[in-house]
Amino acid sequence: MSETKPFDELAQRAVRGSAERSRPSEVASPRLSILIISFNHENFIRRALEGLLMQDFRTGLVEAVVADDNSIDRTLAIIHEMLDDVPWLTTRYLDAATNLGITRNYQRGFAACRGDYVAVLEGDDYWTYPGKLRRQATFLDAHRECPACATNCLIYKAEKSSFDLRLPQTTGYQLVDARQQVIANIPGNFSTYMYRRTALQSLPDEMFELVAYDWLVNICIARSGPIGVLHRPMSVYNIHPNGVWGGLSELEKIRKQLAVIEGYDDVTGHVFHAEFALIANGLRAYLRSKSWRRWSSMAHVSAVILAFVPPIVFKLVPLFVPPALPILYRKIRKVAAF
Repeated sequence: MSETKPFDELAQRAVRGSAERSRPSEVASPRLSILIISFNHENFIRRALEGLLMQDFRTGLVEAVVADDNSIDRTLAIIHEMLDDVPWLTTRYLDAATNLGITRNYQRGFAACRGDYVAVLEGDDYWTYPGKLRRQATFLDAHRECPACATNCLIYKAEKSSFDLRLPQTTGYQLVDARQQVIANIPGNFSTYMYRRTALQSLPDEMFELVAYDWLVNICIARSGPIGVLHRPMSVYNIHPNGVWGGLSELEKIRKQLAVIEGYDDVTGHVFHAEFALIANGLRAYLRSKSWRRWSSMAHVSAVILAFVPPIVFKLVPLFVPPALPILYRKIRKVAAF
């Protein structure tokens, strides 16, 4: 496993060559950084930024750090159009000339943020509550034991045009530790989170050598203290066919999750080995059940028979068998085609 760059060096590289609108107020450290992660989000980014611009957070300086991963559509143009002249927001653009992949893009994005707190906004999600950032920052101010604060969210499934609440509660809050994150990944979506920048700086370098979904990031974050989860839904997690995760089939998602578990177990020092093993065994059992149902289905059996029996056999069958069998054969073909 190769050695990654130190955090400070990554921060310097992330901002080097970036397009930055200079204002006198930038000499002071921002109170909040909003990390915008985008990649070919032309169809979604406007709504995401509208949710950002309606926020009522006005405590201290606020910066937006745009980590676009070499989009080839109009994503960046729309971001410039909507953010460059916002008076209460300083916007910085990280180098978008190279595609880094989602994990490395997050790594350089985290490193470039300068605020005390860092809120994440993925370009295909959107915030729905104007007080989201203010409520999260207030919670972190009051709960020094928490390295991060997340919110409940709605999960939008584009193919079904349906919204589901991620957590059943809509009032109050809960504290979630690392072991609970391993088991349930609450609430899961990056766009619900606000982190202390110091917590992000403590993430292990080797984590970024893997495909580090929000699951692993938040497990590592929760090892330094419980994550506060506000039960009021304040954002929408958009699952759509063009998404990195939403575009996968059910079985592809299971296989990808299974593929990363061993690496996640290593990064976390095998502290949660029993939990990871339990999850892996459950995923394997699910895949086996899906495979058995497929192989035992009439359609699959019929397809296998038709694939391996020469066509001439079916032409000779009517000469030697009762008339009912060709009728059965035609029914099998219809089942196989279905």
